[in-house]
Amino acid sequence: MLGREPDAVLGAMDLIAVFATAEDVSQFEPNRNLIAELPLRALIVTAFGSDADFVSRWFGPGGEDTGITGSAYCSLIPYWANRLGKITLRSQQLSPRGGTIDCELHGDRVWLFCAATKYMQCELYL
Repeated sequence: MLGREPDAVLGAMDLIAVFATAEDVSQFEPNRNLIAELPLRALIVTAFGSDADFVSRWFGPGGEDTGITGSAYCSLIPYWANRLGKITLRSQQLSPRGGTIDCELHGDRVWLFCAATKYMQCELYL
């Protein structure tokens, strides 16, 4: 499914494949049929970054998320914080629209700071 051997494979809400370089992540071509068969929600590929602490991409059964996948960072931040020995991190999502995310680990919570575009507003009545 991954096309090459990752440095590590982790399971959480998503399957996380840790590669050696940011180039491995940017050039990653997933096998979409195998991703659709995963017992987890999606596949995240990640590696150390050059302009950020780490980089990532998120692939679900329907394809790659074109923007920033906030929920993926609930798994990525604890992993990278532990690996790098710090709780404040900068990440780049290398998807087509992508973006830079400043992240902080606060106990069992992850805080994300990034630019966002409002695309919908609604009210929910229960």
